[in-house]
Amino acid sequence: MDNNDKITEIINKITKGYKGPDDTIIKIKWLGDLIHSYQRYLPARVTEKIKIDPTAKKIEGERRFITVAFADLSGFTALSETMDAEDIANVINDFFTRMVKIV
Repeated sequence: MDNNDKITEIINKITKGYKGPDDTIIKIKWLGDLIHSYQRYLPARVTEKIKIDPTAKKIEGERRFITVAFADLSGFTALSETMDAEDIANVINDFFTRMVKIV
């Protein structure tokens, strides 16, 4: 097995869930886009570990003391059925921004 075959094998392994065309360049771009989208939701140290070894089975967690707030917005379901997704997100973000200041 030469180096090109090894590289192709690794790329196929780390892009296992990819459903698009069987093109190595497209797969690499897809993987980069996937990692970029994770960066919105995961800490930088986690996405860096994914970049180093995308096949890693475990990324260490950490214990923290946290505060959790639960809220029931009266009439929210009926209201949300009449709004676009972006407007709903704005309402929720506004609510939590105000609540965090109180808490």
